[in-house]
Amino acid sequence: MGGMSMFIELTARNGEKVLVNINQIEGIEPAEGAGGEKALIGFSSREGIFVKESLEEIASKLALAGKLLWKY
Repeated sequence: MGGMSMFIELTARNGEKVLVNINQIEGIEPAEGAGGEKALIGFSSREGIFVKESLEEIASKLALAGKLLWKY
């Protein structure tokens, strides 16, 4: 039996809402894109997605889902 998946809703580059599985997030870093992106989320599959939420907004959503975002 696998572990329970938790998802957070974020806004992709094209403005669409996407569900992100928090168990697959490898890292989050700031990004400044021409489309208003504020963060890049990297996944364990070596893929990534630019989102419009800030690091603070993502950290808040992760905390509500029970996962901490470590800041260095």
